[in-house]
Formats: sequence, structure tokens, C-alpha cells
Amino acid sequence: RAMPPAARASSWPSSSMGRALCAASLLALALAAAGGAEAESWQKVQVGGFVFLGHGTGDCSGCQLVAESGASADMTSHQCQDWVSNNCPGSAAGCVDANAVGYRLGHIFEGGSPHMCHAWLCPAGRPGFSPDKTWDCYLRGETLPVQPPSGGGHRWRTTTTITATTATLTETTTLSSTTQTTTSSSTTLTAITSTFTSTLPETTQTTTTLNMSQCVDTSGSDYRLDWKAEGKDFFSDWDFIQWDSNNGAAQYLDREQAKADNVTIAHDTHAILQVGGKGVPMKRKSAKIRTMKHWKYFLAAVRFTHVPWGCGLWPAFWTNAYGKRWPEGGELDVLEYVNDIVSQTSLHTGTDNKCQIDGAQLNRPGCKHFPDLNNMNYDCTTNYPKQLGCASNSLPLQSPAEWNMHPVTFVIEWTEAFVKIFKIPDYGMPKDLLNDDPQPDTWDKWLIS
Repeated sequence: RAMPPAARASSWPSSSMGRALCAASLLALALAAAGGAEAESWQKVQVGGFVFLGHGTGDCSGCQLVAESGASADMTSHQCQDWVSNNCPGSAAGCVDANAVGYRLGHIFEGGSPHMCHAWLCPAGRPGFSPDKTWDCYLRGETLPVQPPSGGGHRWRTTTTITATTATLTETTTLSSTTQTTTSSSTTLTAITSTFTSTLPETTQTTTTLNMSQCVDTSGSDYRLDWKAEGKDFFSDWDFIQWDSNNGAAQYLDREQAKADNVTIAHDTHAILQVGGKGVPMKRKSAKIRTMKHWKYFLAAVRFTHVPWGCGLWPAFWTNAYGKRWPEGGELDVLEYVNDIVSQTSLHTGTDNKCQIDGAQLNRPGCKHFPDLNNMNYDCTTNYPKQLGCASNSLPLQSPAEWNMHPVTFVIEWTEAFVKIFKIPDYGMPKDLLNDDPQPDTWDKWLIS
């Protein structure tokens, strides 16, 4: 199986919350174009040798506030940095002397808060910090060690954790992927989509060992390769689903139609799932594919080199229980976003198969935190419009545009005791996964949910 050379890591850590508005998206793109593409290194402030992620350092207070972007509500962290790098266009006096950037990750939903972008001039490059941990402070050039903000903070560790849930969600699970859209777009999948099953006996494969000092739940399982999709036969072992339970703008094609209309294209090195031309009235041709095989406890990996993003788009990669009424069988959304909203993982269970996640397990003192971004207090019961399901995710989230900068592999590890979601960039791809000998207990630095 062919894998491209490892991608180089971005020099700017990402932190953004997209807007699900076309006008806002176009404004953000216009700002990026006006700011130019000057490459300059901004580094997130480190505290005691660790970079704060999820719970930031706070804004770069104690310095001189040089400028604040009037359009920052629609900026990503990258666009905020570009704006300061290019002398804060549109501000009264510019910010040529600024040596620090403060960026706040806002919340797009009703009652939330906008993004904010500040340019600071800090004496000797040593800022103080505001107590609001939704902010991150970046310094121009090399990061200097600084004192931690009051109240401490939650450091990124090479090992992090996910909780054990209180319900078995499915009897068997299938993997599904779709690109639903009203505009032209495509998803480029890896040449390899792999699913592994545990080689441990049934009585021992779900044993969980908790290492409190490292904030990690691990399975201790060995996995063997059970199924793989790759190369020119990538789509042969998938069912093509034609029904649209969302009554949306997609006309899902069968296998032969999808191939004939170039909605699905398979090469030796990669496969493409993309949107076709106009279909029946008010619909555009697309495809929804689902694995023919089913698994209960498993490890599954899929590599994406590109996923479409922008207004009118709804790509997704998820699992659900075969033959079960939704949402009673459970649905785990691994990759899903609409328009420019950031992608987050979420879990949906029904009223007859409830799942209440223990928030204390996901937010242990001194460990990376996983807030419920649906604000449901980790109740995964789904009954729209009031009950949205749970969405425990590490912060900051990335906009689709940001995480599409480099190919990534999403991995699901599903055991009787917990479910983990990893998002691994190409430059961090574990050799054991490439060699079909996955050791997920060593991947927790890439844990996102």
C-alpha cells in the first residue's frame, strides 16, 4: 500500500471555531486574502516547558494593547496571526511593533461568544495572563518560558484519557461515510481503510487497566487485521445506501451509477468519493457507503487526504448499529460538520438505550479535559430538539479548513469499557499502525475524544 512522504508539521498551533454562515465565511476568506500570505512564526506560550491546549494561558495581559480586529469574530487563529503579521490592516495605527497575539476561541451557538483577536506589545516578550482560559497567547518567534497564569492550568501531556461509558451501545457496528452537498466537492480517502479485532480471548479482551499517573485508560489488547479496503478495489466491500433519512439535497446513487458518474473513483494509491452533477429536481448526485462487515469491539482506521468544506456541505464518517432503529442502536460520529462549523465527535443513544458518561472521569485534575460541547452534561440520550446527545472533545477544535492542511488518520478504538477517538497527522503516523501491528495504548497524544 502506497503512503506519501510524511507531511511537515505546521509551525502554528491551530485553535478555531468556524461560522456556519456563508457571509461570515467569505469575510474570513477576504481577510486572509487582504492580509497576504507572509510566513511568520508565532508560538503558543509555554508554561514550565509544556504548551497549554484546551485550557489556554489566558490573553496576553499586562502588555500594551496595540490593536483589536473589528472582524475577529470570523477569524481563525491562523487568520488572526496573519492579520498581526501584516501590520493589522484596517486598524487605526497598525501594529508594526506588536510581538504577541491573543486569540479567543468563541462559541458560535445562541448565547455564545465571538472569536477575538488582539495584537499586543509586551516588554521583553514576557506577557502576563488574563484568567479567561478560552484565550491563547502567542509570541512572535521563539517561545520564552513564563510563569503560569493564576490558578494553574491544564497541561498537554503525552498521555491523556477518555472515560468508560456506562452502556454497551451496539450489538454490531458498521462504518459509514458520505458526502452530502449542494455544491461540487470531493472526499479523498486513503488507499487503506483498516479494521482490526482483538486477538485476546473473549473473557479477557475487554480488560481495562487504569494508569492514574498518566491519566489514561488502556485496553491492553493485541489486534489482528480483519478487513481492509485499498487500491482499485476500494469500494468493492461497501454497500451503497440510497435512502436519505434527512430529506436533504443529495441523491444517493447505487454502485454502478456512482462509478459511471465518477462519484466514486478508485486508484492504486487512493480513492475518491465526490459529488456528481445535478440529479432529480432539487437534488445533486452523491454517494453514501457502508461496510458490509460488522464488528462489536474493534479498532478501525481511515486516512483522509482531503475532505470538502464550505457552505452547503455535510461530510461525515460515523458508526451505527446494523438493523437497529435510530438512535436506539447508537451512533458515533467521528468526523462530521456542516458548512464551516468545526468538526467534533459526538455520541447518540436512544431513550431505551441510555448512556450517561461520567464527566469526572473525563476531567480529572491535572489531566487533559474533555468538555461536553453539546452542553448536555454528558447525557448521550438523543431526542431532538431538546436532547442533542453528548460530545466530549478536547479543545481547541480545528476548523475544516485548518485540519485539511495535512492528511490525517481517524482511528476508533471501541472496547467494552471505553471508546477512544484518535486524530493522527501523517507526520505522527505510528509505524506499528503502518505495519498492521497497531499498539493504540501508545497513541494517546493524538486522543481527541
